[in-house]
Amino acid sequence: MEHLKEYLAREKIGQSEFAVRVEISRGALCDILSGRRDPSFEVAMRIEMETGGAVRLEGWRRFEVLRERKTFDGGEMGAV
Repeated sequence: MEHLKEYLAREKIGQSEFAVRVEISRGALCDILSGRRDPSFEVAMRIEMETGGAVRLEGWRRFEVLRERKTFDGGEMGAV
């Protein structure tokens, strides 16, 4: 999983532009990038969609449970 900061640098996308794309303030994006806060579920989904899946919902600390959930046979369970 790629981190959002790395994705923005690689794609040469500015913070202001990306904030507009995912419909949040630049300040909120700065807080997310610095680790001061995690995005809401809705914002994390918009980030995943906007990055074409390069930055996954399961990559954020507050959504780690989605990554850790297993089916009964031990296989990975998709995001709910």
